[in-house]
Amino acid sequence: MTPDPTRPETFPRRVLLCVVGLTPQVVTETIWALAVARRPPFAPTELQIVTTAEGAERIELVLLSGRRMLEALARDHPGAGLDGVAERTTVHQVRGPDGAPLSDIASLEANTALADLLVEVVRNLTADPAAALHVSIAGGRKTMGFLAGYALSLFGRPQDRLSHVLVDPAFEQHPEFFYPPPEPQVLIGQGRDQKPIRTDRCNLVLADIPFVRLREGLPQDLLAGRASFQEAVDRLQERFRPPELVLDLAAATVRAHGRPIACPPIELAFWAWLAERRLELGEAAAVGRGDRPALDRFLALYRRTAEPERVAKTRKALDDDPEGAWFSERVTRLNKLVERALGPVSPHYRVERVGRRPASAWRLATPPEAIRLILDATDESHA
Repeated sequence: MTPDPTRPETFPRRVLLCVVGLTPQVVTETIWALAVARRPPFAPTELQIVTTAEGAERIELVLLSGRRMLEALARDHPGAGLDGVAERTTVHQVRGPDGAPLSDIASLEANTALADLLVEVVRNLTADPAAALHVSIAGGRKTMGFLAGYALSLFGRPQDRLSHVLVDPAFEQHPEFFYPPPEPQVLIGQGRDQKPIRTDRCNLVLADIPFVRLREGLPQDLLAGRASFQEAVDRLQERFRPPELVLDLAAATVRAHGRPIACPPIELAFWAWLAERRLELGEAAAVGRGDRPALDRFLALYRRTAEPERVAKTRKALDDDPEGAWFSERVTRLNKLVERALGPVSPHYRVERVGRRPASAWRLATPPEAIRLILDATDESHA
Protein backbone atom coordinates (compact mmCIF):
# COMPACT_ATOMS: atom_id res chain seq x y z
CA MET A 1 0.00 0.00 0.00
CA THR A 2 1.33 3.42 -0.94
CA PRO A 3 1.51 5.69 2.11
CA ASP A 4 -1.14 8.40 2.05
CA PRO A 5 -0.49 11.48 4.25
CA THR A 6 -4.24 11.85 4.80
CA ARG A 7 -4.25 8.30 6.24
CA PRO A 8 -1.34 7.94 8.69
CA GLU A 9 -2.24 4.30 9.30
CA THR A 10 -0.97 3.48 5.78
CA PHE A 11 2.65 4.25 6.65
CA PRO A 12 4.93 1.26 7.35
CA ARG A 13 6.54 2.95 10.35
CA ARG A 14 3.96 4.33 12.79
CA VAL A 15 5.40 6.06 15.82
CA LEU A 16 3.57 7.13 18.96
CA LEU A 17 5.42 9.75 21.00
CA CYS A 18 4.12 10.38 24.52
CA VAL A 19 5.20 12.82 27.19
CA VAL A 20 4.80 11.20 30.59
CA GLY A 21 5.07 12.39 34.17
CA LEU A 22 4.05 10.16 37.07
CA THR A 23 1.07 8.49 35.41
CA PRO A 24 2.20 5.94 32.79
CA GLN A 25 -1.46 5.01 32.33
CA VAL A 26 -1.74 7.76 29.68
CA VAL A 27 0.42 5.61 27.39
CA THR A 28 -1.83 2.54 27.40
CA GLU A 29 -4.95 4.73 27.32
CA THR A 30 -3.66 6.48 24.19
CA ILE A 31 -2.63 3.24 22.49
CA TRP A 32 -6.05 1.70 23.23
CA ALA A 33 -7.80 4.77 21.80
CA LEU A 34 -5.63 4.71 18.65
CA ALA A 35 -5.35 0.99 17.91
CA VAL A 36 -8.57 -0.46 19.38
CA ALA A 37 -11.26 2.20 19.47
CA ARG A 38 -10.34 4.29 16.42
CA ARG A 39 -11.59 3.46 12.94
CA PRO A 40 -9.50 3.07 10.93
CA PRO A 41 -7.03 2.08 13.65
CA PHE A 42 -3.53 3.53 14.01
CA ALA A 43 -1.49 0.71 15.55
CA PRO A 44 1.95 2.02 16.57
CA THR A 45 4.87 -0.04 15.34
CA GLU A 46 7.03 1.63 17.98
CA LEU A 47 6.67 3.75 21.07
CA GLN A 48 8.80 6.75 22.06
CA ILE A 49 8.42 8.27 25.53
CA VAL A 50 9.89 11.49 26.92
CA THR A 51 9.86 11.64 30.70
CA THR A 52 11.77 12.38 33.91
CA ALA A 53 13.91 10.03 36.02
CA GLU A 54 10.97 9.13 38.27
CA GLY A 55 8.67 8.77 35.30
CA ALA A 56 11.14 6.41 33.62
CA GLU A 57 11.21 4.23 36.72
CA ARG A 58 7.43 3.97 36.80
CA ILE A 59 7.29 3.21 33.07
CA GLU A 60 9.78 0.38 33.53
CA LEU A 61 8.00 -1.11 36.55
CA VAL A 62 4.44 -0.68 35.31
CA LEU A 63 4.49 -0.79 31.51
CA LEU A 64 7.61 -2.69 30.50
CA SER A 65 8.47 -5.03 33.38
CA GLY A 66 6.73 -5.76 36.66
CA ARG A 67 3.07 -5.43 35.71
CA ARG A 68 3.86 -5.41 31.95
CA MET A 69 0.74 -3.50 31.04
CA LEU A 70 1.83 -2.98 27.44
CA GLU A 71 1.98 -6.74 26.99
CA ALA A 72 -1.37 -7.09 28.75
CA LEU A 73 -2.94 -4.62 26.32
CA ALA A 74 -1.57 -6.58 23.35
CA ARG A 75 -2.88 -9.88 24.80
CA ASP A 76 -6.32 -8.46 25.47
CA HIS A 77 -6.58 -7.27 21.86
CA PRO A 78 -4.73 -9.85 19.74
CA GLY A 79 -6.00 -8.47 16.44
CA ALA A 80 -4.95 -4.87 17.09
CA GLY A 81 -1.38 -5.24 15.84
CA LEU A 82 0.25 -4.42 19.17
CA ASP A 83 2.42 -7.50 19.57
CA GLY A 84 6.00 -6.58 20.41
CA VAL A 85 5.37 -2.86 20.95
CA ALA A 86 6.86 -3.18 24.45
CA GLU A 87 10.14 -4.39 22.93
CA ARG A 88 10.06 -1.49 20.48
CA THR A 89 9.79 1.16 23.17
CA THR A 90 12.42 3.86 23.68
CA VAL A 91 12.42 5.98 26.82
CA HIS A 92 14.14 9.38 26.63
CA GLN A 93 14.95 10.94 29.99
CA VAL A 94 15.32 14.69 30.37
CA ARG A 95 18.85 15.41 31.57
CA GLY A 96 20.53 18.35 33.22
CA PRO A 97 23.74 20.11 32.15
CA ASP A 98 25.77 17.42 33.96
CA GLY A 99 24.06 14.65 31.98
CA ALA A 100 22.18 13.27 34.98
CA PRO A 101 18.45 12.49 34.56
CA LEU A 102 16.17 15.11 36.11
CA SER A 103 13.54 14.03 38.61
CA ASP A 104 11.11 16.84 37.75
CA ILE A 105 10.53 19.69 35.30
CA ALA A 106 10.39 22.44 37.89
CA SER A 107 13.10 24.94 36.90
CA LEU A 108 14.09 27.11 33.97
CA GLU A 109 17.06 24.85 33.23
CA ALA A 110 14.84 21.74 33.29
CA ASN A 111 12.32 23.34 30.92
CA THR A 112 15.12 24.30 28.52
CA ALA A 113 16.51 20.76 28.62
CA LEU A 114 13.02 19.32 28.01
CA ALA A 115 12.41 21.66 25.06
CA ASP A 116 15.75 20.78 23.47
CA LEU A 117 15.15 17.05 23.94
CA LEU A 118 11.68 17.20 22.38
CA VAL A 119 12.97 19.17 19.40
CA GLU A 120 15.73 16.62 18.83
CA VAL A 121 13.40 13.60 19.16
CA VAL A 122 10.69 15.06 16.94
CA ARG A 123 13.20 16.29 14.35
CA ASN A 124 14.77 12.82 14.12
CA LEU A 125 11.44 11.03 13.85
CA THR A 126 10.07 13.38 11.18
CA ALA A 127 13.24 12.99 9.10
CA ASP A 128 12.03 9.53 8.00
CA PRO A 129 9.62 9.83 5.04
CA ALA A 130 8.36 6.29 5.70
CA ALA A 131 7.17 7.23 9.20
CA ALA A 132 3.94 8.76 10.45
CA LEU A 133 4.28 10.37 13.87
CA HIS A 134 1.46 10.68 16.39
CA VAL A 135 2.23 12.89 19.40
CA SER A 136 0.19 12.66 22.59
CA ILE A 137 0.33 15.58 25.04
CA ALA A 138 -1.80 13.87 27.70
CA GLY A 139 0.91 13.18 30.29
CA GLY A 140 3.28 15.15 32.49
CA ARG A 141 3.25 18.77 33.49
CA LYS A 142 1.49 21.30 31.28
CA THR A 143 4.82 22.55 29.95
CA MET A 144 5.65 19.04 28.73
CA GLY A 145 2.50 18.84 26.65
CA PHE A 146 2.84 22.38 25.35
CA LEU A 147 6.45 21.91 24.28
CA ALA A 148 5.69 18.55 22.64
CA GLY A 149 2.95 20.17 20.60
CA TYR A 150 5.19 23.11 19.72
CA ALA A 151 7.97 20.77 18.57
CA LEU A 152 5.51 18.97 16.30
CA SER A 153 4.29 22.30 14.95
CA LEU A 154 7.89 23.16 14.03
CA PHE A 155 8.74 19.87 12.32
CA GLY A 156 5.43 18.14 11.60
CA ARG A 157 4.49 16.92 8.13
CA PRO A 158 1.07 16.24 6.54
CA GLN A 159 0.98 12.65 7.90
CA ASP A 160 1.76 13.62 11.51
CA ARG A 161 -0.92 14.07 14.15
CA LEU A 162 -1.39 15.56 17.63
CA SER A 163 -3.87 14.46 20.29
CA HIS A 164 -4.92 14.45 23.94
CA VAL A 165 -6.61 11.50 25.62
CA LEU A 166 -9.68 12.27 27.73
CA VAL A 167 -11.26 10.06 30.38
CA ASP A 168 -13.94 10.39 33.04
CA PRO A 169 -12.46 12.17 36.12
CA ALA A 170 -13.14 9.10 38.29
CA PHE A 171 -10.57 7.17 36.24
CA GLU A 172 -7.90 9.86 35.97
CA GLN A 173 -4.70 8.70 37.70
CA HIS A 174 -6.49 5.65 39.07
CA PRO A 175 -3.67 3.15 39.83
CA GLU A 176 -5.71 0.18 38.56
CA PHE A 177 -7.03 1.70 35.33
CA PHE A 178 -4.85 1.50 32.21
CA TYR A 179 -7.45 0.98 29.46
CA PRO A 180 -10.97 -0.43 29.20
CA PRO A 181 -10.55 -4.23 29.45
CA PRO A 182 -12.55 -6.45 27.05
CA GLU A 183 -14.63 -7.68 29.99
CA PRO A 184 -15.89 -4.74 32.09
CA GLN A 185 -14.56 -4.57 35.61
CA VAL A 186 -15.57 -2.74 38.76
CA LEU A 187 -12.92 -0.59 40.45
CA ILE A 188 -13.08 1.28 43.74
CA GLY A 189 -12.98 4.99 43.15
CA GLN A 190 -10.25 7.18 44.61
CA GLY A 191 -12.67 9.71 46.10
CA ARG A 192 -13.52 10.06 49.75
CA ASP A 193 -16.67 7.97 49.29
CA GLN A 194 -14.74 5.20 47.44
CA LYS A 195 -17.64 4.81 45.06
CA PRO A 196 -17.47 1.72 42.78
CA ILE A 197 -16.89 2.61 39.11
CA ARG A 198 -17.35 0.45 36.00
CA THR A 199 -14.59 0.41 33.39
CA ASP A 200 -17.09 0.29 30.50
CA ARG A 201 -18.27 3.75 31.61
CA CYS A 202 -14.88 5.43 31.57
CA ASN A 203 -15.72 7.55 28.47
CA LEU A 204 -12.16 7.28 27.21
CA VAL A 205 -11.80 9.22 23.95
CA LEU A 206 -8.97 10.65 21.90
CA ALA A 207 -9.27 14.34 21.03
CA ASP A 208 -7.41 15.23 17.83
CA ILE A 209 -5.76 18.64 18.02
CA PRO A 210 -5.27 20.61 14.79
CA PHE A 211 -1.90 22.36 14.61
CA VAL A 212 -0.11 24.73 12.27
CA ARG A 213 2.69 23.01 10.33
CA LEU A 214 5.66 25.35 10.09
CA ARG A 215 8.20 22.88 8.71
CA GLU A 216 8.40 24.55 5.29
CA GLY A 217 9.60 27.71 6.99
CA LEU A 218 12.69 26.06 8.47
CA PRO A 219 16.00 26.18 6.59
CA GLN A 220 17.35 22.90 5.28
CA ASP A 221 20.42 22.89 7.52
CA LEU A 222 18.17 23.03 10.59
CA LEU A 223 16.11 20.09 9.37
CA ALA A 224 19.25 18.06 8.72
CA GLY A 225 21.25 18.87 11.86
CA ARG A 226 21.00 19.40 15.59
CA ALA A 227 19.39 22.53 16.98
CA SER A 228 18.11 23.76 20.31
CA PHE A 229 14.45 24.65 20.77
CA GLN A 230 15.38 28.34 20.98
CA GLU A 231 17.45 28.19 17.79
CA ALA A 232 14.64 26.49 15.88
CA VAL A 233 12.17 29.17 16.98
CA ASP A 234 14.61 32.00 16.22
CA ARG A 235 15.41 30.65 12.77
CA LEU A 236 11.73 30.31 11.95
CA GLN A 237 11.06 33.81 13.26
CA GLU A 238 13.55 35.13 10.71
CA ARG A 239 10.96 34.56 8.01
CA PHE A 240 8.82 37.32 9.47
CA ARG A 241 11.58 39.93 9.69
CA PRO A 242 11.72 42.62 7.02
CA PRO A 243 14.62 42.19 4.58
CA GLU A 244 17.91 43.89 5.41
CA LEU A 245 21.06 43.72 3.30
CA VAL A 246 24.41 45.25 4.28
CA LEU A 247 27.20 44.99 1.70
CA ASP A 248 30.54 46.37 2.85
CA LEU A 249 33.20 46.23 0.15
CA ALA A 250 35.75 47.93 2.41
CA ALA A 251 35.51 45.13 4.96
CA ALA A 252 34.60 42.47 2.35
CA THR A 253 31.57 41.39 4.39
CA VAL A 254 27.89 40.73 3.79
CA ARG A 255 25.00 40.56 6.24
CA ALA A 256 21.57 39.52 5.03
CA HIS A 257 18.55 39.14 7.27
CA GLY A 258 20.83 39.74 10.24
CA ARG A 259 23.16 36.85 9.38
CA PRO A 260 26.76 37.04 8.10
CA ILE A 261 27.30 35.34 4.74
CA ALA A 262 30.61 34.06 3.44
CA CYS A 263 30.94 35.50 -0.04
CA PRO A 264 33.82 35.10 -2.55
CA PRO A 265 35.22 38.40 -3.93
CA ILE A 266 33.61 38.07 -7.35
CA GLU A 267 30.15 37.32 -5.92
CA LEU A 268 30.57 40.16 -3.45
CA ALA A 269 31.39 42.64 -6.22
CA PHE A 270 28.55 41.34 -8.43
CA TRP A 271 26.09 41.61 -5.54
CA ALA A 272 27.33 45.12 -4.70
CA TRP A 273 26.97 46.19 -8.33
CA LEU A 274 23.36 44.99 -8.47
CA ALA A 275 22.64 46.62 -5.08
CA GLU A 276 24.09 49.92 -6.30
CA ARG A 277 21.86 49.83 -9.36
CA ARG A 278 18.83 49.04 -7.18
CA LEU A 279 19.61 51.98 -4.92
CA GLU A 280 20.15 54.42 -7.76
CA LEU A 281 17.52 53.26 -10.26
CA GLY A 282 14.85 51.57 -8.15
CA GLU A 283 12.37 49.63 -10.31
CA ALA A 284 14.40 50.53 -13.43
CA ALA A 285 17.52 48.74 -12.11
CA ALA A 286 17.13 45.70 -14.38
CA VAL A 287 20.12 45.10 -16.64
CA GLY A 288 20.55 42.85 -19.66
CA ARG A 289 23.19 40.16 -19.58
CA GLY A 290 24.95 41.64 -22.62
CA ASP A 291 25.03 45.24 -21.33
CA ARG A 292 28.79 45.69 -21.36
CA PRO A 293 28.84 49.42 -20.40
CA ALA A 294 26.89 48.57 -17.25
CA LEU A 295 29.22 45.64 -16.53
CA ASP A 296 32.21 47.98 -16.64
CA ARG A 297 30.94 49.35 -13.32
CA PHE A 298 30.96 45.81 -11.93
CA LEU A 299 34.61 45.49 -12.97
CA ALA A 300 35.40 48.74 -11.18
CA LEU A 301 33.89 47.36 -7.99
CA TYR A 302 35.62 44.02 -8.47
CA ARG A 303 38.98 45.83 -8.43
CA ARG A 304 38.27 46.73 -4.81
CA THR A 305 37.93 43.10 -3.74
CA ALA A 306 40.31 41.09 -5.96
CA GLU A 307 43.88 40.93 -7.28
CA PRO A 308 44.59 42.67 -10.63
CA GLU A 309 45.21 39.39 -12.47
CA ARG A 310 41.78 38.06 -11.44
CA VAL A 311 40.13 41.26 -12.61
CA ALA A 312 41.97 41.06 -15.93
CA LYS A 313 40.88 37.47 -16.39
CA THR A 314 37.25 38.40 -15.74
CA ARG A 315 37.47 41.34 -18.16
CA LYS A 316 38.72 38.99 -20.89
CA ALA A 317 35.89 36.55 -20.14
CA LEU A 318 33.40 39.38 -20.66
CA ASP A 319 35.10 40.53 -23.85
CA ASP A 320 34.87 37.02 -25.27
CA ASP A 321 31.22 36.56 -24.30
CA PRO A 322 28.88 38.86 -26.27
CA GLU A 323 25.92 36.52 -25.64
CA GLY A 324 26.10 36.95 -21.88
CA ALA A 325 26.78 33.37 -20.76
CA TRP A 326 29.20 34.65 -18.10
CA PHE A 327 26.49 36.93 -16.71
CA SER A 328 23.97 34.06 -16.57
CA GLU A 329 26.45 31.86 -14.72
CA ARG A 330 27.16 34.65 -12.22
CA VAL A 331 23.45 35.07 -11.51
CA THR A 332 23.07 31.33 -10.97
CA ARG A 333 26.05 31.17 -8.61
CA LEU A 334 24.91 34.12 -6.55
CA ASN A 335 21.38 32.78 -6.24
CA LYS A 336 22.68 29.37 -5.14
CA LEU A 337 24.89 31.04 -2.54
CA VAL A 338 21.93 33.00 -1.21
CA GLU A 339 19.70 29.90 -1.15
CA ARG A 340 22.24 27.85 0.79
CA ALA A 341 22.85 30.62 3.31
CA LEU A 342 19.30 31.87 3.89
CA GLY A 343 16.91 29.10 2.90
CA PRO A 344 13.25 30.18 3.03
CA VAL A 345 14.03 33.92 3.20
CA SER A 346 16.36 33.83 0.19
CA PRO A 347 13.75 35.20 -2.29
CA HIS A 348 14.25 38.64 -0.68
CA TYR A 349 17.91 38.61 -1.76
CA ARG A 350 17.91 36.77 -5.07
CA VAL A 351 18.62 38.15 -8.52
CA GLU A 352 15.25 38.07 -10.25
CA ARG A 353 14.31 38.00 -13.91
CA VAL A 354 12.32 40.94 -15.26
CA GLY A 355 10.46 40.74 -18.57
CA ARG A 356 10.06 37.95 -21.09
CA ARG A 357 12.62 36.29 -23.31
CA PRO A 358 14.36 37.39 -25.44
CA ALA A 359 14.12 40.83 -23.79
CA SER A 360 14.70 39.53 -20.25
CA ALA A 361 16.76 41.56 -17.80
CA TRP A 362 17.84 41.00 -14.20
CA ARG A 363 17.81 42.99 -11.01
CA LEU A 364 18.25 42.46 -7.28
CA ALA A 365 14.97 41.58 -5.58
CA THR A 366 15.90 43.42 -2.37
CA PRO A 367 13.95 46.70 -2.12
CA PRO A 368 16.12 49.85 -2.07
CA GLU A 369 15.05 50.85 1.44
CA ALA A 370 16.44 47.54 2.77
CA ILE A 371 19.91 47.99 1.24
CA ARG A 372 22.98 49.53 2.85
CA LEU A 373 26.02 49.65 0.57
CA ILE A 374 29.46 50.72 1.85
CA LEU A 375 32.06 51.08 -0.90
CA ASP A 376 35.03 52.18 1.22
CA ALA A 377 35.84 53.02 4.82
CA THR A 378 34.74 56.67 4.48
CA ASP A 379 31.89 56.18 2.03
CA GLU A 380 28.43 56.13 3.55
CA SER A 381 26.75 57.83 0.59
CA HIS A 382 25.10 54.58 -0.50
CA ALA A 383 23.85 53.69 2.98
